[in-house]
Amino acid sequence: MPTIGSVKAQITKAANALRALIQATDESMFHPSLYCNNTGMSLLELQKQKANVATTMCRVQQLLSRLEERWGRAEEYASEQTVSDKESEILDEFRAHWEANACDQVVEEAQLLLARLQGALVVVDTPIPSNDRSANANTIEATEKKPKQINTQEVPAKESSEIDILIGMDHYWSVISLNNNEKLPSGLVQSQTKLGPILSGFTNPSSQRVFTTSVEFEDNDESMDTMVRRLCALDSADMEEDHEADASEIIQQYYNTVRVINGLIHVRFPWKVKYPHLPDNKALALRRLESQYDKFRTDNKV
Repeated sequence: MPTIGSVKAQITKAANALRALIQATDESMFHPSLYCNNTGMSLLELQKQKANVATTMCRVQQLLSRLEERWGRAEEYASEQTVSDKESEILDEFRAHWEANACDQVVEEAQLLLARLQGALVVVDTPIPSNDRSANANTIEATEKKPKQINTQEVPAKESSEIDILIGMDHYWSVISLNNNEKLPSGLVQSQTKLGPILSGFTNPSSQRVFTTSVEFEDNDESMDTMVRRLCALDSADMEEDHEADASEIIQQYYNTVRVINGLIHVRFPWKVKYPHLPDNKALALRRLESQYDKFRTDNKV
């Protein structure tokens, strides 16, 4: 049967794992210039970046669901108590523990990270113009096309202008549409919003030129494997203990404590000098005993 301490430990473990994943997320995957065709990124590298974004997004969703599941178990545990007053006290204790670990803030950061990852995944999925010499005519013809619903003559070129609307990051993803983004031949990204289409990103030095770039890269699967192992290890990072004990100290403790008494060798166990305090369920057991006592006392058949 789980105890209050074990339920709290599960909430703390899930919150710490989600917080560690958010802090370990590489900010470079959200940079728009990373996916532009003038960076020399090959198709294989682009697919690896897409897999990295998808893996991180899947992991965030998994840990976020796990944290919500832990809180659901806490509410279920509190509802199973026989005394109604005790149920309210336990639920208040769980809520205080939830606030002490800043779980609401972690959930908000995880939801914002999911939105950013979804946006980065949409940008990666947009087609990139070919750099092959055989496609010169098609590329030049495509660069002359104007963005849909946007007049390129109305877009100022490196001129200062006044800000009409300032949207904060807390409302940005409720205004912009994540499913209607288009990579333009000029290098900009056209996004559809509730206020109309907008352009963002970096432009190419010249939209009328076609460059042929030769890229040499080393297919290193070890880095991808290391990254996946690191993400999987975050699940139990806060529950693992330091097992790297100094062997010389253990051997020296053995020589200092070993005794021969009546032909028998007496050796002490190498107990830890500093160990964490383990919570008990004394209060819960006492309340349970009182409840059973009151139940049996009023039952004439017992």
